[in-house]
Amino acid sequence: MASEIHDDEVMDIGAYAAELEMLVNGANQGATRLDPRAALDMQKLLLSIAQSDPAVVKQHQRHVEDCLTNLMLSGAPPPVRRVCCACLVQLYTVGDALPLYSRVSSLQGFLTSKESLAGKNSELSRAAALECLAALSITFGSQLGSSIPESVNIAAKHCYRGEPGIKVAALNLIAAAVEGLGDNDRNVLAVHAEALKTADRYAKDKTCESTTRCAAAGVYRAVGKVGGAGLWAYVGYAFEETVKTCIAALEHPDRAVHDAYAVALGEIAASGASHAAEDALKALMAKKPGKVPVLDKMLRDTMNTCLVAPLVAAEAAGRTAAAAALAQAWLAYLAALQARQSSVDETKLVEQALKLLTMLGTIQPAKAAAGGEADLGAGIAGGELPHAQACVLYVLRTGVVEQLSETGQRLLLERVAGVMAAAEASVPSVAAALAVVGELLEVLEEVDPEARLLVYEPTVLQLASPCLALRSQAAAVLGALAVAEPSSAASMLKDMTFKLSAATQRLAAAKSSASSDPAAADRGAIPEALRRSMNNVNGYALGLAALLGASTRLPLGVPAQLVMSAMDLAARLVGSPQSRGAAGQAAEREAGYVLLGALVLSLPPASVAAQRAELLELWRVALAP
Repeated sequence: MASEIHDDEVMDIGAYAAELEMLVNGANQGATRLDPRAALDMQKLLLSIAQSDPAVVKQHQRHVEDCLTNLMLSGAPPPVRRVCCACLVQLYTVGDALPLYSRVSSLQGFLTSKESLAGKNSELSRAAALECLAALSITFGSQLGSSIPESVNIAAKHCYRGEPGIKVAALNLIAAAVEGLGDNDRNVLAVHAEALKTADRYAKDKTCESTTRCAAAGVYRAVGKVGGAGLWAYVGYAFEETVKTCIAALEHPDRAVHDAYAVALGEIAASGASHAAEDALKALMAKKPGKVPVLDKMLRDTMNTCLVAPLVAAEAAGRTAAAAALAQAWLAYLAALQARQSSVDETKLVEQALKLLTMLGTIQPAKAAAGGEADLGAGIAGGELPHAQACVLYVLRTGVVEQLSETGQRLLLERVAGVMAAAEASVPSVAAALAVVGELLEVLEEVDPEARLLVYEPTVLQLASPCLALRSQAAAVLGALAVAEPSSAASMLKDMTFKLSAATQRLAAAKSSASSDPAAADRGAIPEALRRSMNNVNGYALGLAALLGASTRLPLGVPAQLVMSAMDLAARLVGSPQSRGAAGQAAEREAGYVLLGALVLSLPPASVAAQRAELLELWRVALAP
């Protein structure tokens, strides 16, 4: 809103003080009901405070403070309350900070009065006091260290006795107090203990409204964000209980709830590498040395406990909503790790990306061990896990690739290419790795010949994979590689034409027990050796087609002789397949039509028109009755 207000519309802070006094008098007398649109006008006061000289602000500060507080406590609507809180924070930032302590004390006194605790004061006024304390606590928490425990205790009392709206405001105050206090105060452990105790009560209560459960998740998130000192006390008991609660909440039908707990889970996972965790380990070493290995292992396994194991279990059980929420937890975890550092640690981000790719390989065994039902279409698939791969790719694209500089992206390209080349890599891991490589090639736009060779060789290996998804993804990577390194496009096109030609010859030489019986073209009746040859032909055809399609995006294109060689090869595959078996002939014709489709798109219109009769004749084979 503030960006829509011009500087010439902003008056002196003294003029706004008089307007505020009129609003307060009208609200106290009940003459007029405060319009939520008044928040738009109060944005001008916020700008006036920020732009005024500190001496002028101090001159009117006490009067404006009283007006803002009285306005909120008189039952102002939420939009006005939010702007009033922002104005108070700005007053103490620009003006005199000394009145902050008395203001906090007066708000605490209002909330602990018999009228407030008995619910006699209006819900709007109690919510306003809680929200105001939250705004002051999160901004000036380190200066209010001694009063923060009292604010948390007051909020806990209102949680137990208040209406749903008051519970949310009280839990938000607890989260703000925890975050504002930070991790370097003597009251941290006591505050965290009370905060976790209160949050546990509503996070585990399935009868609570969604807003209340989201607010409880905010408390968990705040504790994790500041290092989680309370989580690691007593040998990590609170950590284990909180992680269980967050994982259970991922099954909630309300998306807002499971997203809130996913973010909290990510922050908690990142807290295992915080200074508070190190301090807890040192303190335990001095008091109970025998328990040190337990806590040390817990700290080292935080990522696996919070993120890896739950995601594998969710995918193995087919709980897609929980798995999607855990993808959000991964993003929160990666963001929290980077927020704790002055600059992005690109090497660590790359390592996290590799762990995600490796994790994909553990889902299929877990799925088999769980004995759950197979996914729809699994019988004709090649071992890929579409939902798990989509979750991992979302995290890699948003949380890793977009956060890396060009140098980090090139490092990631090299490391992911190594995953593709690994013999023990699983189908889901390789499929995700190919997708990431394609994304990186598009983002980088150009690579050097050495990087091209590093990617090209493992990509070509995947063109011979028995999994169609890998063959298709590898072909897409080849097209992106040709665009990123145009000087090698001709050599790749020539190599792929040669490989496809050689693969068709091997297919023709392969003996098929199916002979020429069309009914034997069923894949289940094809010998393994013949099936491998057919996969090779299909994969190399897809790769060659991708290179032909990419040639239209190259500044200088590719030699026409190479394109015509591909044209001749396509015509031979369609018109004169060399295989004697029906399955082999079908594979050759399929490869030929894949090439024809790419050629029609890549050839100039004049060339297509000149060869129209020949092209139509080739299609007659497929379309003839």
